[in-house]
Order: sequence, then structure tokens, then C-alpha cells
Amino acid sequence: MIPAGRVWGHNTCQHLMQEDEAVVKVSFHHNAKALIDKIRLKGQAPDSEHLAAAVSFWQNCRPVHRLPVSSFAKVLRTGFLGSQHCLQTHAHDSEFAMQLPSVVALVASSFGEYIAAIQDFVDAFVRHEVLAHQASRHPILQPQQGQEVALNAMGGQKAQIQNAKQDLNTRREHLMTLFRRNKVQSLETELSGYTRAFQELQAASEEAARQGKHTTIGIGHQYDRVLETNKMVFAILGPHTLNYGEDKDGDEHDQGVHLIFRPECLHHPDVFVTPMAATFYNSGHGDAERPWWKCWQGSAPTSAFDKMTAEKLHPSSPLFYEALAHEFLAREAHKKSKPLREITREDMLRYLKTANAHHVVETHLPYATPLTWVERVIISEHTFAKMSESDQITTRTVFGPNLEIVAGTDSAQAQWKYASSKRLQPVPRPSFSWTVLPTRILEVVLPVQIPPKQRTRIFFRASRPNFRVNLASDRRSRGLLNPTFVRVDGEQCTVHDPSRKFTSVDKHFNRGVGKDGSAMYCLDVDGHLGRISFQHAGVSSMFSSSVLSFDRVGCWPKHVSFVVPRGHISFSDVRVYVGSKDTYLLEHECAWQPLEQENASAAGTSAATQDDVPGQVKIAFRSEPEEGWMSKAYHFVTGKGKSSAPALKLCSSGLECQVLASTHGVYGVDDLPHHLSQHMRKNRHLCLHGRSCRHLGDGDHDLLFVHMEKQDCPNGDACGQLCDPHHRAEYHHDGLWDLLLPCRHGSRCNIKDEKHGLRYHHDATLKYILNDDGLQLAKADCRDDRRNRSVAASSSAEAGLESKPKQSGRQLGYSDVDFSAIQAEVQDRIDDMEGIYNDAAIAGDFKDAKLDQYGNPIGGDFDLARDGAFEGFKILVLCAYHSMHGDLVSLTIPELRKKGFEVQTCTKEDEFTAALREGSFHVAWIISGKCFAGDKAAFVSEVRKFHEAGRGIRIYHISYIPMHHPCEALTSIIHYSYICGRASLRHRASAWKPYGARPLRRASKGLCRYCQAPRGCDHLLPRSCS
Repeated sequence: MIPAGRVWGHNTCQHLMQEDEAVVKVSFHHNAKALIDKIRLKGQAPDSEHLAAAVSFWQNCRPVHRLPVSSFAKVLRTGFLGSQHCLQTHAHDSEFAMQLPSVVALVASSFGEYIAAIQDFVDAFVRHEVLAHQASRHPILQPQQGQEVALNAMGGQKAQIQNAKQDLNTRREHLMTLFRRNKVQSLETELSGYTRAFQELQAASEEAARQGKHTTIGIGHQYDRVLETNKMVFAILGPHTLNYGEDKDGDEHDQGVHLIFRPECLHHPDVFVTPMAATFYNSGHGDAERPWWKCWQGSAPTSAFDKMTAEKLHPSSPLFYEALAHEFLAREAHKKSKPLREITREDMLRYLKTANAHHVVETHLPYATPLTWVERVIISEHTFAKMSESDQITTRTVFGPNLEIVAGTDSAQAQWKYASSKRLQPVPRPSFSWTVLPTRILEVVLPVQIPPKQRTRIFFRASRPNFRVNLASDRRSRGLLNPTFVRVDGEQCTVHDPSRKFTSVDKHFNRGVGKDGSAMYCLDVDGHLGRISFQHAGVSSMFSSSVLSFDRVGCWPKHVSFVVPRGHISFSDVRVYVGSKDTYLLEHECAWQPLEQENASAAGTSAATQDDVPGQVKIAFRSEPEEGWMSKAYHFVTGKGKSSAPALKLCSSGLECQVLASTHGVYGVDDLPHHLSQHMRKNRHLCLHGRSCRHLGDGDHDLLFVHMEKQDCPNGDACGQLCDPHHRAEYHHDGLWDLLLPCRHGSRCNIKDEKHGLRYHHDATLKYILNDDGLQLAKADCRDDRRNRSVAASSSAEAGLESKPKQSGRQLGYSDVDFSAIQAEVQDRIDDMEGIYNDAAIAGDFKDAKLDQYGNPIGGDFDLARDGAFEGFKILVLCAYHSMHGDLVSLTIPELRKKGFEVQTCTKEDEFTAALREGSFHVAWIISGKCFAGDKAAFVSEVRKFHEAGRGIRIYHISYIPMHHPCEALTSIIHYSYICGRASLRHRASAWKPYGARPLRRASKGLCRYCQAPRGCDHLLPRSCS
């Protein structure tokens, strides 16, 4: 079991197995230990320091896959690398096409009943394309006179194509009634390119099998089928020596395209590695390089498959890296005829870079390996020039900053260096992930078995809250029999035990969880207590503590499976733990240890922050996000991409960027004025929320922001250093910013609010340095400026800011940052409201204030909003109820202006529409009148544009007059309509879509002194509603 050293089987998709194949139980830990024992059989052991250095090398290695340019261009259009078996037998399954960007986008934005129509259309399109392609390869013989009707009646090829075309047209017409025509056309364009690329890859695979067919060696030979390696994607772990799967097309300078995968993919259950090529277990070509591998303890395996199985290794098991280090140190010792203890890490690297790739670590990646796993693409200029112009553009668009084009013809050195380069963050604790595809086979069995009379906990993240988990003691070939199940359907969760006819339902199980991203769950199967429970885990448990459980299970389960509806659902970070010990393994966030800690211990760093010695904290960024080929390729094919530019550079202003401050709250990048939005689109900035960011993983967000990867605070919730800027910059705290920003009031700040201290610091001697190496917080003491600048390696642009004078004549240092010097557009944000709201008013603490006859404090000092706090904000008011205009001007507007608002009033609809069109207002008030006098179409259009631009609309009505204006505005924006004479707000069922509930911000409470009619009510339409 993971991580105890055993992974059951190497095929999660067991429906791909053929009749004579079965799940093989492999103990990877036993294999690794046996390999080490074979090498030490003669009493030799490597030097401990050399062994540790070799282990460190293998811990940083990544899988490398090489493929020719011609194949690379086709893979870009399919989105994944397919094994030979995949290309030859499952190439035309629509399950793969359902992962295309346009399909995923439609599924994500569709009602549940529409997903079936989408998949039916994809099925029909792929079926028609396959039949048409087969007809082109094998032309239909022209029938003789009188035979055509008979052939059609018998279901000939022509009849099949005609039926498929008719079915496709029917599905297309139905889909166009549900979605816009341009979306369906984009879908067809992408599907067409996908099927064409798959057909070409299939033809290339068949040709390779014909050319490589041999009795003992070669891709496509009979032992490829016997070893089941025809179902794997081949790669090399670490440096690739280019002589493996070579295809230069007669060009000796063409080194192909190298795809370097993320190290996390090694933990997939379908992955395994062998210390030599799988085919060598049959041919014996590896015996001379490693004679010890046949020194079996006990009976020796007889078949080539059993021999290979006995040497399978997996990174999730213990001793994996130690086994590889022993193996290749021993290789060099055997080659040089030297004692093993004399072989160093450098000797091992020399062997790896000179050996044939068949003799190094062969990595077997899953049946279909997605391009989203690619961390780096390395290609020489010479090879890149052989690609067509369109393929070059596609490559740059899809991989962006992860594409490295090496000058000249030699890309080997760059590939060797990156494939084993030191990582800034370690591989996550043993886990695996995969995607359950929306196929006709909707049930996927988890590749583990639940042991009896023990506690087994299964953790997983689900990308959508629509799935079912089955548990059963018996299984059939493609699923479980009579299962007990847990079903998650949106907010609702249901558990059902058919043996006891027990059912429990929690309608609010997922409330507030999993709507904007994946949620983590835990299935706890406790054999000691005879109880099965299902609950949230990790960060998700902070939002929902609901638990569903049932006791006295009729037949204790041994198997677990996932059942998904139609639609794209991914399960990631899947972890299976057996037993109640090793609770530290339940940590689901990995921490990165700074590389600079080699020179100073953690205690030394902590002491430096407390003494006068300038303390320094260095934090690196997370690796590039896993947003990849799908969205980018879709944008490229459809021409709807926001940008096809290469990687964005970090903003030269770093944390002093005033535009960045405007994105810390409700405003998004597109909600900013055009010139500010352009700045955000052209520069990358730091996201203060780090790995707790709710937008982490969103392609657009990850493209514009970087996230720090930091270690969790060892004190957790009991941390007493939350106001220490050094401590906050070094450690991650859930729910808090990743660092303390300089307070705009500096040492003059008199805000005593606890929340303020958790976000800002007042130390004028601190400076933040932000560059490509990460973030550094250090002292800004003048005596240490030179040393700090050299250590931080700050850019010239950042260094220039130190000497640039402010308008006031003072020097602009790193600690003198004015985060309030931004447009009034951004003053209404929830992340920096300490200078706006009066906490004493919120708490009702008026102390010795003078009170009026109603018990309210006299004067603006005790209002919720401080006087002048909203300076720069503009409000446009339509007062269609003319009897209220006098009170509005004499009572409400003076109070608003006292708080800093600029107010403009209109009494005519057309005047209000024209003012909206100017686009200079932040909030619009609509006070309903007795009738509508003006251009309704223009009014509705401008109100909708105003709201879609991110502006706020406040709607008032008087209960005893008709509600013409609210009806016109709300019907246009969110398809709501008022029903006159009733106290309810209803929606039109045919047009309504549910919107996420969102609490009103405190800004609405600050506008409390407007004219309040006895029977009046108002409704705030927030900007996030659309």
C-alpha cells in the first residue's frame, strides 16, 4: 500500500487488459532491497558520502521523453503521448476527445442535462471521421448495377458512412439549439484537427511496428506484447543520451524534441522504472553491464516478464533512490574494475552520459501521458527550424516559458543539465493522481485493496462535486458488485448501505466547498470500529466540518471504485494510508527548504531576526503552474487567446507596484482601468495569498502572478509571531498573507486594530527585494546596503528605486512605500479598509460621546465610515420618484459628501443613461418611479454594460408604487423580475442561472444615512453577481 512500499498493479484502467492479462502484485520495496543485496553480495559497499551524493542526484532527476519533430507536431494537437496499444486499439475512442479544451469549456458551463448532448455529438463526430478515414484508405469498390441496394441493406461501408453522417447532422442541430453556433463551430474545428492528428500518429505507429518487428528486439516485436510494455510511454530517468528511439530522418544534426516531465508524475500508480531496457530481460543484452542482476535469492524467475517484474521499482516506495545509487555506482566500478568504495558521484555521472540509453533507467509512463505533465521542452534551433511556421507558433503558445530553444544544433548539454537540476521544492509525499474520463465505462476501480481489521484512510481531491465512491467485497471485470456507496451531488451528500437498507443524507455537506476549485475528501474505513465515514480534509475541512458515517456494515469491503457522470472530473493527490500511525504523513502541503540554509541553521536565522544583526529571509517561487496545453491550444486554434506572448517578466517595481495593490480585493485585472489592466497583463506580480490562493491553478491567474512556496509555521494556529515580518516572510500561515506589507502611515500609524497588525508592519528599516530568484526580506541599514544588494542580486531597476527622489524631496527607500497612492478606483476593496471603517462604531463602543435623543452618538467621529474615507468615489443617482428628490438633496447627499463621495443626481431616465455612458462613476443608484419616461432600450443597455464592467448598482423602490425601473434593470442583468402587489422576488425559470451567494461588504453598511421611507426597502446588486 502507498506509502508502505507496495503498489497493487500497474494498470488503473483495467478494462484495457486483454484475456490473458491480470493485475500483478509487486512489492517495489522488496525489489529495491533485493537489488541492493545483490550488489553487496560480494561484501562490497559504496562509501557513505559518495552514496549520499549519488542518492541526492537521483532525487532530482526527471523523466525525459524524446520524439522526432514530425511526431511532436501531431502530439500538440492530441494533447498527450499515447502508447502503441493506445494508438492501435483506442485511438478513436471519444473519451480522449472529451478532454479537448472546447469540450471541457462547454461541459464546465453547461447544465447537467446538456452534458449528455455534448458527449453524443463528440461520439458522432469521431465515429464519422473514423469511417471516412477508413474509406479513404480502403476505397469502396463500385458495385455493379443492381447491387447497390443490396450492399446498403447488408450494412456495407457506404451505408455506415451515410448513417454516421446523418447521426452527426442530427446531433449537430440539437447542439446548436443549446449553444451558440460559434461555440459548436469551434468545437468541430478542434475535433477535426484532433482526429486528423490521431490518424497520422496511428499510421506512424503501425509503420514503426512493421520496421521494428524482430524476434528478440525492436518496437512492436512479440515480446513487447508479452512484457505489456506496448501499453507504456517510454522515457529515461535523468540525462537522455539521444540514442534511444532515434529518428533523425537522415539529418545527423537533428537531436529531436525532448519533453522533460515533472518529477511528481513518477508517483502515478501506472508508472514504474527498470534499471535497464525491458527488452533486455529477454535478449540478455544487459548481462555484460550488470552481471549481478541474475544472482537470485531462491528460485529464479523463468519468463522474461517475471524477470522484469522482479526488478520493477517505484519512487513511492522506500529505498528507491538508494537502489538506483547502488546500481550505477556498481556499474562504473564493474566497468573500471575498481573497488566500489572508490567510485564517486562524478564517476557515476560520467557513466550515465556515455552509456547507451538502453543501459540506464528506463521509465514507463502511463498508457496516455498528458502534456500538462511536461515541465520543460528543450529543442535546438536547427531542429526547431524544421517545424512549420504554424507549428512553431503553436509550440510557443502552448509551452510559453517552459520552451527552451538552444542555439546551434546541440541540445544535449541543456537537456542533461535540466533533467537532473536541483529542484526548489521536493516531490510531494507519496501519492498519485489520475483523471476519470467521461467515457461509456463510468466506473474505475482504485488499484488498492482494503485490508481487513485495520484502519484505511483514502484521501483525494475532486475537481467537481459530482461523483460516487463505491465500496464492496466482490468485484466483476469492470466494477463492483452490490456496493455500499457515498454519492456527492453538488452540496448534497448521500451514504447508502443496501444490505441494511440504510440511507443518510446531508443536504449541506458541500456548502461553501468545491465551487471555485477542487475539494479534498477523506474516506475513513475503520475495521477496528466497524465504521465507515466520509468527510472533508485539509483546507476543505476549514469550511465544512460535516461527517457522514454508518456502523455495522453488512459485508466488510475490500475494493473501492469511483463512478462519475458525464463530464470531465479529475481526482488528484490520492493517498491511501493503512493503520493509525505515521500521522505526519497526513500533511498534504509540501514545504520547500531554502537552499541558503546550508550556511546557517534555522536557529541562527531566528536569532538574527531578534538581534541587531540584519536578518535575511529568502523564499523561492512555486514551479510553473500546471496550466498547459489545453487552454492555450484552444486559444490558438480559435484565435481567442488573450496573449500568445512568451513568459512575462516580473514587474520592476516589485512590491512597490501601486497597480498591484488594486488587485488585493474584489477587483480583478480586467476590472481595472485600461492602462492599469495593460500593466498587469504585461508584467508578472507577487500574489500575497501564496499556496492558499483560491485561484491557484487557474491558467490566467498563474500567468500573471507568482506564488511563494514556503514551509508551514511549526507552531500552527498557536503561532505567537504573526506580527513579526521576518517570521511571516519565512513561514506560511493559512488564511493570512504570505508577508506583512509596509503600513502607509509608517511610524505615525495609530491604528490599534489586531487585523491591521496581521497585514502590515511599521519597521522603517526593512526592505523587500523581488526578482526572478524569489523574495528577500532584509534590513535596509545604510551600512549594509552594499552587502545586501550583492546577496539579493537585485535588478538594476530595483536598485534604481533606492536613489529615485520622491516629489516631497525625501529619498524613496524600500520601507517608505505608499500603498494608498492609487486611483480612487481601488479604495473600495476589502483587503485595506483599516483607514476607512471605524472599529469602535462596529463594536458599538461610543465611550463618553454625546448622544442624541435616540441614543446615537453626535458627530461623524463615531460613524461606521470615517469622514473623507471615500474621497474620489463617484455616485450617479437616478431619482425617478420626484417626491423624494428634495429629501435626497437636503439629507442624503450632504452626508455622502461628508464621507468623501462625489454625487450627481438625475431626474430623467435619458439624462441618467447619458451619464452612465460617460463611464466615470463607480456606483449607480436607481430609485424607482411611478412610470418609465425615456428610451428603455438605451437604459437597459447602459445599465447592463455598467454592471458587466464591474460597477455596483443599488436599486431602491417604494412599496406602494409600481416597480418599473427595478424590473427593467434586474430582468436584463440576472433575469429576475418583480411581481407587482406581492412581497416576493421571483425569477424566470427558463432564463435563470444560479449565482454564488456572497455576503454584503461593509461598504453597504456605511451608507446608512440616506432617506429612509417608512415602507421603503432597497436591494444591492453586487459587482460579483454577473
